[in-house]
Amino acid sequence: MAEVRHRMPQIEIVERSEDTIKFWLSNTTTSVANALRRIILAEVPTIAIEDVEIHENSTVLFDEYICHRLGFIPIKCSLDKLERFKYQDECECEDGDNCRKCQVIFDLDVKLNQRGVKKLHITSNDLISRDRDYAPVNFSTTSEAESSKDDGIRICTIGPNQCLKLRCIARKGTGKIHSKWQPVATAVFQHEPSVKLNNERLGALSDDEKKKFVDCCPTKVFKMDRQTKKVEVADHLKCVMCDECVLMSNSLKLDQADADVVSIGRVPQRYLFTVESTGALMPHEIVISAINVLKSKLSESRRHIDDIGAALQRNQGSTKV
Repeated sequence: MAEVRHRMPQIEIVERSEDTIKFWLSNTTTSVANALRRIILAEVPTIAIEDVEIHENSTVLFDEYICHRLGFIPIKCSLDKLERFKYQDECECEDGDNCRKCQVIFDLDVKLNQRGVKKLHITSNDLISRDRDYAPVNFSTTSEAESSKDDGIRICTIGPNQCLKLRCIARKGTGKIHSKWQPVATAVFQHEPSVKLNNERLGALSDDEKKKFVDCCPTKVFKMDRQTKKVEVADHLKCVMCDECVLMSNSLKLDQADADVVSIGRVPQRYLFTVESTGALMPHEIVISAINVLKSKLSESRRHIDDIGAALQRNQGSTKV
């Protein structure tokens, strides 16, 4: 019996910051890579404002419009606290609106009554959390907070003698329920492109033909040394598979039997992920949470397959009897 070879997916972090993580996912298939991307978008839970009680609103905006804006303000929370936080339908709370296991309360009370001030911006900074472990995300990075002239995510603007007073209830949810629970602004992956030059064929081209070949690429994958006139691959990751270089290679052929100047393809089982957080979770926490969800799904699938296999064996045994 042939030995079964199992894939062991590997992750190699390329870049990591406060709001973005880039990593290579290798030794796996496109289906697994896409499953991880879809889980990041739809099944990694976060906290978001779900219910809003408007006590007083004398702004120019309707209550519904303000509620919609409040819902899309990211709520920052660490992964370990989020995992202990319960979904509303799973919580057996007895405190109603005061349950700290499945909801977080935010208060907002702003009024403009200062003389000489014509307008005032109400932002996410004005949302006061009753639990210090959860707070609105005003800026995605520290540098952005230091350089920005804003006071946070703007909710609305009020004029003299106008006010906005409300109470918000934030709950746990996922992106497949509503996009306000999505933890990312961007979650994409690309196959690693393979760009190979035929140096022998390039050597037969004139300097003008080499320059024409280099300039044909819209993303500047190639470069040519000014002194040696040698064409090289500057950055293969910039390749977007547009085939402009392939078309140029065909046009430079004197005969159909001539070799191609360049060959474009994909490196098998290697994908570059870019995940940008909204600020609700750290980028690496989003990836860790998505991997845990994927592992849980695979374990559940295996359990069901084992149950089906056991049932089939029982049926075969009863048939023989």
